[in-house]
Amino acid sequence: MLLPARRTPHAAFQYCLFLLLILVTCAQEVAPPGGPPDTFAPYVVNIMPPDGTIRVATDTSPVITFNERIDLRSLDDAVFIVPLIPFKFKSNWDGNEITIEFEESLQQDKTYVITIGTTVRDLRNNRLTSAVVYAFSTGALIDQGEINGMVVMNQRPAVGAFMWAYNIRMKPSPDPAEIPPDYIVQTGEDGFFRFTNLSLETYRVFAFRDQGRDRRYDISRDPLGVPTRDVILSEEEISSSPLWFQLAVRDTVAMYVSTTRAVHNRQVSIRLSKAADAETAADTDNYSIVDTESGDTLEVLTAYRDMPDSTSITVLTAPQTSGRSYSLTLLNLRDYEGGLIYTTGNTTSFIGSSREDTAPPELKTIWPANRARDVPLRPDIRFTFNEPVTMEDNAVTLVDTSDQIVAGTLQWTSPTIAVLRPDRILVSNMQYTIHILINRIHDLADQQLQNLNSESDSISYLFSTVDPNEYGMISGLIADEDSTATGSINISISNISNRNNTYQTRIPSPGSYRFDELLPGRYTVYAYRDANQNGRFDFGAVVPFTPAERAIVYPDTIPVRSGWESEGIDLRIRP
Repeated sequence: MLLPARRTPHAAFQYCLFLLLILVTCAQEVAPPGGPPDTFAPYVVNIMPPDGTIRVATDTSPVITFNERIDLRSLDDAVFIVPLIPFKFKSNWDGNEITIEFEESLQQDKTYVITIGTTVRDLRNNRLTSAVVYAFSTGALIDQGEINGMVVMNQRPAVGAFMWAYNIRMKPSPDPAEIPPDYIVQTGEDGFFRFTNLSLETYRVFAFRDQGRDRRYDISRDPLGVPTRDVILSEEEISSSPLWFQLAVRDTVAMYVSTTRAVHNRQVSIRLSKAADAETAADTDNYSIVDTESGDTLEVLTAYRDMPDSTSITVLTAPQTSGRSYSLTLLNLRDYEGGLIYTTGNTTSFIGSSREDTAPPELKTIWPANRARDVPLRPDIRFTFNEPVTMEDNAVTLVDTSDQIVAGTLQWTSPTIAVLRPDRILVSNMQYTIHILINRIHDLADQQLQNLNSESDSISYLFSTVDPNEYGMISGLIADEDSTATGSINISISNISNRNNTYQTRIPSPGSYRFDELLPGRYTVYAYRDANQNGRFDFGAVVPFTPAERAIVYPDTIPVRSGWESEGIDLRIRP
């Protein structure tokens, strides 16, 4: 009789190792091989207990079933449970069924909301297209309050932004940098969010983009959106009108002077820690320069913010005394966001220069550029110099193809920028020439404009106008649901493929608007109510709480075609 062969210890070890390798291989979460690429987003097929269930046991463990295997690592940053309670995940063998195990018992007579955010992904890195929110109650009733709205950044929907809601009866002055929220959701692919099953309380909601992926708001790097108002939920109004948020990084550090130096005996260069507001930078009353030895004041002739470096300011003065120490104080200078300069960092000093101003002025840019095409029929011809200059009559002229001068008005929008506006509409499909006579343009030291390209005493630029048949139009109505609101409404449209094609208009109150002479393309439409009439959108503040100005972005891009008007692009600014 033949007996079965005995396994040696070495053979038994190999066999066990083989089985172990099989088990490890099977346990690894890897994408399935072969077949076409999986580009479909995962979705939830079942939740237990179902949404809206009441009288749920306090020791329950909710189970979420997806249509496919889920990357378990993605759940850590994507599942939120309010009220906040510690929990952990357990997955079934297939990886598509997730059990939430609470580390302590649930409270009796309490509504719980579980949110599955859009950062949940499958093994092919496909993400949920929108957040999944469901609720259950350990009592006989379930809360029904709701808050919804939209979040944008740079006039585009903000995808995956965190929304934090605070019950301000319990937390009267919530600061997202310091205090955890009562409720959490995320925005979807369209930038929309929705809180459901809220108790009837008063809430303050903040939006932020979690750049560090740590579920914490970092004021130094995370863009934040401040609400336009608090939301009061009551029996009469269990759902609020939509909120709207615009994200921006909050800069809480006050502006201060970094460096100061005398470029020559009539010019001082000031470097700031951040971008300055152009209007306050141009106000000569905001500069005090005193000779520290004699106590005499040095006259400030003009001041302006340098472009494109808006952290630099140039101040032109009366002649300085060489070698003298001067004290420079900046008084009411503000940064780009409106913050006042730091009061202990607004004084500096410099030594008067002996250098004369011998450098001639330069023409840095001109618009339209040489040989530009499709120039609008109502162009603002813009000349940008490297320093303030004076222009004699006819220093710049616009002529048509028959050498006839096109009359226009020259205006200075800043000490270094002049704009020539033709008095009439230009002819379509026509070539025009801009003539610049350099001997009629001088700086404040009487230095003549320098021609960098040749020895000629003139500079010429050509451009051609657009065919009006190529133009399209956008028009619509703007309404404001707050009948007591004041301030003009600023409207901006931008070509998404060319941000230089941005157009702005202002209407004094709700009503119709219209943009003509638009080149074909797709455009975004954005509007805000300038309540304080400062000409810019105010993002609000967290502490002390200051609501953001109310604004709206049209939810879709607008196609503009030649010879067509895109009508009915209506916007509604909500309270």
